[in-house]
Amino acid sequence: MTIRHLKIFIEVARCGKMSKAAANLYISQPTVSQTISELENHYKVRLFERFPKSLHITSEGKVLLQYAKQVIAALDDLENAMSRSDLNPPVRIGATVTVGSCVIGDILEMLEERCPQSDISVCINNTKTIEELLLANDLDIALVEGTIKNRDLICTPVIEDYLVLVCSDRHPFAKRKCVSLEELSKEPFILREEGSGTRSLFLNSMAAKGYSVREKWTCTNADTIKQAVMANRGLSVISIRAVEQELKQGHIHIVPVEDCRWKRNFCLTYHKNKFLSVALTHFIEIAKGYSKNEALSLLLDKKN
Repeated sequence: MTIRHLKIFIEVARCGKMSKAAANLYISQPTVSQTISELENHYKVRLFERFPKSLHITSEGKVLLQYAKQVIAALDDLENAMSRSDLNPPVRIGATVTVGSCVIGDILEMLEERCPQSDISVCINNTKTIEELLLANDLDIALVEGTIKNRDLICTPVIEDYLVLVCSDRHPFAKRKCVSLEELSKEPFILREEGSGTRSLFLNSMAAKGYSVREKWTCTNADTIKQAVMANRGLSVISIRAVEQELKQGHIHIVPVEDCRWKRNFCLTYHKNKFLSVALTHFIEIAKGYSKNEALSLLLDKKN
């Protein structure tokens, strides 16, 4: 098995056809077919199911694809480092929606000061999608609010955060000092989409105590949720960091919940085999040292 085998395999997986992969790689189709057969014989598994007009990658093939991409990416990093043709390789950073709206801007500003020549790109999405992009090597590193499930990804808590129940200044709860979980189960909620770490933490905590949630709206970003809450369309549970300005202005109110505290951490995550460039190392250092406690002080003031 060689690097050439892996590159051909990756292209076949991407195209879904050996003929198209052969054309893209400027080699013959029999060569592509023989390469895939050699890989299957080497690992003693079937990598693709052959159909008349297409190929479908198997579960074993998906495993090989994940590792093959990591190997090729590491080789590319090695070639760049040794040839010194690219002293500042691109830095592809992922962030979940809450992190993207509250934290990542500050961290990127500090990173750009340390690495002014680096080509930095950012992808904002939910935890599930960010995890998939890291495994596919479409991102180098990420800062997420949800739970990372794949054991091939290193996940390190770095920033403390709290979820809070919020309502508009017109909602009856705005004048309450505390509400119960039973009361929450009867109220309409505006929640993040499936795959969101914020959503999972809230729904799982409610379910663990025997309560369901009336989901009225599903939103993919914090700004839409805040606008809907301020319009008194329902309640929401959101990061304290995401509602700093609205709390100061009195448009949104935090409502304490009896015997309930939704504490969590934003976590750094990257593949265990990832080569950490200078820029990525700086990103990790900045994230670990990041502290912005104004939002958390608002929460403590509310409790007091």
